[in-house]
Amino acid sequence: LGNYGCCASIINVNESQSIISHSEMDGRVLHPSAIAIWKSTLVMGAWGEYSAFVYNKKDSDSEVEWELQTNLRPIYHSAVVVDPGYALALKGDLLLMSSRLANNGVKHAGLVHVFRNKGGSDNNWIQTQTIESSSILFGQSVEIIDPNHIAIRDELGVVLVYHANNLRDDTGIDPTFSLWETIDKDDGLVDLLSFGNRFGVNPEHLVLWASKRDHSQEVLLYENINGFYRRISKRIPVKPDHYVNGVAMGKDHVFVDKVVNTEGGGGMLGNIDVYSKDLELVQTIEPTVLTGNGGFGRSLIVEGNILVIESGNLDTHVSVWELNHESNLWEERVELIQQNAHEIFDGKIALYGSTIVIGLGALHRDSSASPRSMCVFELPKEVVDVDVDDHSKKSLHRGKRLELVGVSLLVFSLSCIGVFRFMRQRQKRKEQEYGILSAGSLELSVVEDNPQNGRTMD
Repeated sequence: LGNYGCCASIINVNESQSIISHSEMDGRVLHPSAIAIWKSTLVMGAWGEYSAFVYNKKDSDSEVEWELQTNLRPIYHSAVVVDPGYALALKGDLLLMSSRLANNGVKHAGLVHVFRNKGGSDNNWIQTQTIESSSILFGQSVEIIDPNHIAIRDELGVVLVYHANNLRDDTGIDPTFSLWETIDKDDGLVDLLSFGNRFGVNPEHLVLWASKRDHSQEVLLYENINGFYRRISKRIPVKPDHYVNGVAMGKDHVFVDKVVNTEGGGGMLGNIDVYSKDLELVQTIEPTVLTGNGGFGRSLIVEGNILVIESGNLDTHVSVWELNHESNLWEERVELIQQNAHEIFDGKIALYGSTIVIGLGALHRDSSASPRSMCVFELPKEVVDVDVDDHSKKSLHRGKRLELVGVSLLVFSLSCIGVFRFMRQRQKRKEQEYGILSAGSLELSVVEDNPQNGRTMD
């Protein structure tokens, strides 16, 4: 098993722009609690604020710049909403923003706000719904599966999947989300104590990790069957000296970020195991720069054939890996260079296409030493072949659409047969009129299009 591509050349890439976000309350420079990006829209949340910050990409002849376009302040009745955007998800015209309710300064419940972009050059974001829970951990992780399905982490790592219960139609009414299914401990998981704080999901699969009552850990994979995620029987046991930091779900791979105790307990290192969708180990990715303290992989994000990994230590660096389709292994291609000696990458990463945005923090406790909030990197297209996996166009229920396609094809086929028979009878009448004998005939048969009901298919 290779750990990285030894033959791939690694280049250093400097940031193309830095972004500074100021507090609405006291004007101080903010550091992100979460970042999300989709095409020309960038959203940043910040602890202690009452709004999230929306940036828009402006293309000019000389350079590309991200400019503050608006502040989004979620509303929930007359309650005080704090920390908006401490978790974010953005795809297409849909934005999910987590926040917490506060009473006399005490945070006591989690909320997830749904925003819709009404279009236009001004990024007209409108809040259309708030999903509430009594758990303060509700919304710690949020994901958009497809335009009509979202996933939210609840207390003890339970994953809740929501479905848009009324699709947008000619009335212009936006769909609202209601609970569709709960990913919780089933009969085969009685030995589990709780699920982990991070999960990965796409329309085909969902992956999460869990702690067991004997203090060991396992990684679980769920497959979309008839529009519901069902756990496959195979589970990945985690070795006793390994601890899971998080998981991610790619198009064809499952990523498990682990901390590994070194021999003798002298330190901790991080690595990432890459599995196929059959949960067969394909590759173990190890840091090319020894970081120590188990920080490698503290933050990882995958989109299409690009994987971004952050080390998460004081000597923080971020590496970009690309999938080699011939070997089916991930190869390191780019190192992103942080240029300010007083700053570190703080673990918040967003990726879309060739654009990577990384949150910045202060190297020392004095936050004034870090005068910036985020920095932007553009991957060189001649080095990295970016392949965006656009889940915004996929659906958890694509099987139903295939059924409609099957019915349409059947109706079209029968219509063609009717037309053919009409034309054939007309031809026979002409042959009888002119005394022409038919030398042969053409037979047509209809094969019923019967796709697997409700299965997600490409």
